[in-house]
Parts: sequence; structure tokens; C-alpha cells
Amino acid sequence: MRSLHVRTWSWQMFNVNLGTGGFAIVLASIPHKFRGQHAIGTVFFIIDIVVFIVNVVMLSLRAIHFPHLFALSFKSHSEGVWTPVSAVALSTLLTNTMLYGIPYCGPWLLIVCEVWYWVYMFLALCLTLAYKRNFRTISRKLSEISPPDALEVYPLMFCGVVGATLATKLAERYARRAFTVAIFSYVVSGTPRPFGNVLIASGLGFFNGLLILSVYVAHDLMIKNTSSSVLPSHLISVGVPGFTAYTTINLGHAALTLWRENDIFAGAGEGGPDPQLAGQIFFCISIWFCLLLVGMGAWLLMGFSWNAFWSWTTNPRRPIFRRWHYTWWGWTFPLTGFVGSLGRLGSYLPSRAFSILNIILVCFMGLMWLFNIVGTIVIIWKGELPGGEETIEMTRRQSDSDDEGGIPS
Repeated sequence: MRSLHVRTWSWQMFNVNLGTGGFAIVLASIPHKFRGQHAIGTVFFIIDIVVFIVNVVMLSLRAIHFPHLFALSFKSHSEGVWTPVSAVALSTLLTNTMLYGIPYCGPWLLIVCEVWYWVYMFLALCLTLAYKRNFRTISRKLSEISPPDALEVYPLMFCGVVGATLATKLAERYARRAFTVAIFSYVVSGTPRPFGNVLIASGLGFFNGLLILSVYVAHDLMIKNTSSSVLPSHLISVGVPGFTAYTTINLGHAALTLWRENDIFAGAGEGGPDPQLAGQIFFCISIWFCLLLVGMGAWLLMGFSWNAFWSWTTNPRRPIFRRWHYTWWGWTFPLTGFVGSLGRLGSYLPSRAFSILNIILVCFMGLMWLFNIVGTIVIIWKGELPGGEETIEMTRRQSDSDDEGGIPS
């Protein structure tokens, strides 16, 4: 049994990290604070750390004891498209460290997180290019293209979430460094490029994600139905506008302080734009753009969740956890940015609708986390882990081909 678990422990298990870490992030986004909010978030943060360590250990054992199987996991479509979630899991740890660790530690942790952020951004860029190259070597039919293929840009999009959180923390002590972080995060994560580092992160992630999702739209128009076990993962598409909206509105709020403190238009000389007024204008534009992205995310959420729910009811006689699939984790972590954006809008706008929707969806994510963690424990207990089937079959074909002296088909 232990050998079976090591052999089939795959990249999909990092979904548990994303669901757990994502829930801790949205807990912190609730605009109406309540007693125990920080304590509950801290518990989920600790669970996130433990699960991450377990996943790293198990995948390391797989690489040691089954190196050929581990290498082929990057080439298998069922496993390969999920490899980016390991990098995203690292970003949730960094974000939650800033949300739940910095308030109780000295400035040393803030410096550590800043260094960690730049290292993560560099790794995310390198890994995304590697994923893109790797996925181009996997032969796939149009019918096999789905929103999980957009996961290759998720590490970059999460640079915006991490950078927005870090910029807010840095602004209290190091305004100039906070401005630099904000600029790069924006570009890498996905939004247009008026703000620098964070802007760079936003742009790369968001627009590349849209390009990949456009391929799925073609698939959705041309292919009749999708497997019911795969449908829940389609909510991953909500993360593309959701995380960008979360980055945009957080950095827009940070601009109110950072633009004035850094006097960003000093080079224009006399008569140049007033930095404080420019920051206020940028904040207004950020809210407007966030609303557009939230609208896009809401449509994707409603459409794909309805399809997934409909497929769930097609075979109601089967026990509930016999119908559970790891793709149901897609109902947790991809919603993080979308739900967090609603919380921010609830804080900045007079309408209570955004706050109410934020609280409802946070509760929904909590229920889905409980449902998914039980389903995950069940499949681990039974030894029916999500990875390995296609990869093991590829190994067998290559082994048979080597025995025959031929080339695998």
C-alpha cells in the first residue's frame, strides 16, 4: 500500500494546498471583522504548511523510487497540466505568511518576504516558460483542451496577488521599495501596464490566460459534452479575471500612498501632474477595471458551476464520495481572487451587495473545502490517487517497446 501511494502520488495533490491556502486568504478579505477571524485563518495557514511538506516529501520519494514514472508525469496530459500548481502552492504560503505572520513578528520577516517575493517571481517566470515548452511537446486533441491548460500562467498571475500584499506591508516602512514591487507585480499578473513591477506580472498572466482560454471556447463551441469528472475543474477559468481583479484593486488602493510618497512625476519638472491627484485617479480606474473583471468572473462562475452541478445530478444513486473527483478542488482555490475582490469592493464602495456576496462565497468555499478534504482522505485511504494511470500506461508502452526494440507509438 505504501509503495502504491508513492507510485501514484501526483501533482494534483497540491490542489489541497491551493484550496487550503486560498481559503485562508479569502478569510482575511472579509470586510466585516469578527472575533476569531485571524485565529481561523492561522489554523488554515498551518494546515497549508503541513500539506505542502507532505506533498514535497511524497513527490521526492516518487522521484527517488520511481524516477522513470516521475519523469513521464511531465509528459502525461492527465498529470502534466497540473504541474504548475506546485509553484502556486508556494505563493499561497508566501501570501499567508504576510497576512498572518508579519503582524506578530518584527521587520525581519518583512525583509525575508521581500527577498522571497523576488526569488519567487524569477522562479515563476522560468517555470512558466518551462511549462509552456513542456506542454507544447504533449500531443492533444482539441477535445482535450480545457481551462486547466491555463494553469501554466497561474504562477505568474499569483505574482500579482503576492506583490499586492507585499506592497501594502512595505508601504508602511519602505515606500520606494513598495512602489518597485507594485510595478512589477502588476505587469506579471495581468493588467495593462501603467504601474510598474506588479503591473508587469499582471499583464503577462492575465492576457496569456485569456489566449489559452480562447482555445477552450473554440472547443466548447465545437465539442458536444465534457466528461462529468472534468467539469468541476473548469472553474479554474474564474481565476484568470479573479486574481487580476484582486491585484488591480489592491494596487490601486496602494497607489493613493505610494504615488505621493515617491513623487513619481518629479522628472516632469514644474507643471507636471500632481502625484496625489494622479494616485486618486488611478485608484478610481482600478475600481472600474476591477468591476469589469468581476463581471467576467461572475459569468464564468455561473456558467461552469451550473454545468458541473448538472453533471453531478446525472447519477444520484451512486454514493456521494464515489462520484467525487479531485477536480472538485477547482471549486475552492480558483475563486480566491474573485471572492477577495468582492471583499475589497465591499470595503471601498457604499453598496452592501459586494460584502454580502463576499461572505456568502467565503462560507461556500469553506463548505467545499470540508467536502473536498473528506473526499481526498477517502481516496488516499483507498489508494485511488488521481495520478499514475495514464503515466503508468505510458511506462508500460515504453517498456514493451524497448523489449521489442521499437519506438513507442
